[in-house]
Amino acid sequence: PAVMAEILSEFVPFHKTPRFATWSSGSPGEVFQKMTAPFRDCVRTGCSAIGVRNLVQGVQVEDEDGREELFDGVIFAVAAPVAHRILSRWGEATLVEKAVLPRIAYTTDRDPSMAVGVVHSDSAAVIEEYCRKEVLARGCNYIRCIPDSSHTGVRYENTFVLSSWAPGMQGSAAGSRDMLVSYNAQERLQNSDVETSVTSKESHPSLTTMNVFFSQFFWPTRQGSRAGRFYFCGSAVTPGNGHDLSLTSGFAVAHALGADFPFPENELALEDFGRVRRMMGLS
Repeated sequence: PAVMAEILSEFVPFHKTPRFATWSSGSPGEVFQKMTAPFRDCVRTGCSAIGVRNLVQGVQVEDEDGREELFDGVIFAVAAPVAHRILSRWGEATLVEKAVLPRIAYTTDRDPSMAVGVVHSDSAAVIEEYCRKEVLARGCNYIRCIPDSSHTGVRYENTFVLSSWAPGMQGSAAGSRDMLVSYNAQERLQNSDVETSVTSKESHPSLTTMNVFFSQFFWPTRQGSRAGRFYFCGSAVTPGNGHDLSLTSGFAVAHALGADFPFPENELALEDFGRVRRMMGLS
């Protein structure tokens, strides 16, 4: 919505071509390893939380195996429907949370074409020959618009070309293999050798007036609720539905719980960090 244009332009300028930077070598795993190095022994994976209770002595968290542990606070870095399920399991959700969280809309609710992606290397199956070489060399996405009989009159097939814009993900195979993730193209890949599938369900909130309203007037009231123990971050919490805002929202709530911002020497990153904190009601 236009009401957010000025705020979003502070992060990704609309009036000029922005400059972005990324890690040029190594794997994404290195980034997380370095970020979590000071507390690596405390990091758990494959351990889903399914319920929380705010008790006098702390926050009790229940995992999917039925184990319960007590913590000083919790950060919900999950989609709004997941937060609703976790809060509702032990009756922890407030009346406002019960009313709002189920109403936060996601793009896959109205258009399931981005719900499931197929990871593969069969570029010939999804990219037309006349532009295949160019797309694989320097393209980010290849989108095919195909007329169909649906209510929109068109069907989209979206292929992410990871091997061109994230070569570090290839490791020792860099330059020798196409790395693609194709959405809504399962029929084209029926006879292809696929690696796995991924889901984007509940990853991208819809950029609607209602969701923007929630980001400005609902989510800030949830930060530090339950006597400073509950915080929320991620794509639903910020109005721009962007990777950078989602990441920085995590930095913001971590900072509220006592963590230092990890890039204090970077003035531009520090400015964005301050903007997000103000937007989330955390400054």
